[in-house]
Amino acid sequence: MRALLDVNVLIALHDPQHVHHALAVDWLEANIADGWASCPLTQNGCLRVMCQPSYPNPWAVHELAPLLAASFSAPTQYSGPTRSACSNPGGCGWTARSVRAS
Repeated sequence: MRALLDVNVLIALHDPQHVHHALAVDWLEANIADGWASCPLTQNGCLRVMCQPSYPNPWAVHELAPLLAASFSAPTQYSGPTRSACSNPGGCGWTARSVRAS
């Protein structure tokens, strides 16, 4: 059965320094044949959390968005309609110039 991953699991999978990264990767490798799913809400949540300055290992939006887009376009992943996902190219129009450090 395909698993619908929540924001916490997406963060753990995409952040190599996350305390549960290895556990999340092991789970995904063991279950990848069944596929996995996400939705724009969880995709945007992952992007929002990981790009906050208060996040322990913050990413720049223009660096994280392409990584997430690649994950969400994997053949074993289903995300349904993704027009509203910020990780979708053109979804939010993130560029290095559009993001200013506070």
